[in-house]
Amino acid sequence: MNIDNLNNTIEELENNPLPFEQTMEKLKQFLNGDYHEEDSIYEIAKELAIKEYRTQWQFDEIVGSLINGNFNQAVNEVIEYGFYAQDLKAFVDNTEWCSGDKYFSNEEFYQVIETATKKRNLTNEE
Repeated sequence: MNIDNLNNTIEELENNPLPFEQTMEKLKQFLNGDYHEEDSIYEIAKELAIKEYRTQWQFDEIVGSLINGNFNQAVNEVIEYGFYAQDLKAFVDNTEWCSGDKYFSNEEFYQVIETATKKRNLTNEE
């Protein structure tokens, strides 16, 4: 694996974007430590992937941010990924691990939804 292969792969993904999961699969071959840490590959994949909205993966990302104490990050992800309250409620209702997870708090999640809605409305007013 060399840097030219990585650059060629990035160029290929720029010209023919794929969903995030497929983009990550293509980039994982470069996770040998010589070129990029996992976080940088993740960031490259986020930039190159087809913009998808309201996916299970994005929901899991939002909840992960909240569980890890990154309230503001969770709020920003709700907005970035295009989630609205009804979407998030549907994901909570249909995501098996949400019920009974000792780290998932409906109360905190409702605060994220409320804050994201307020922030989105303020941005739209400007």
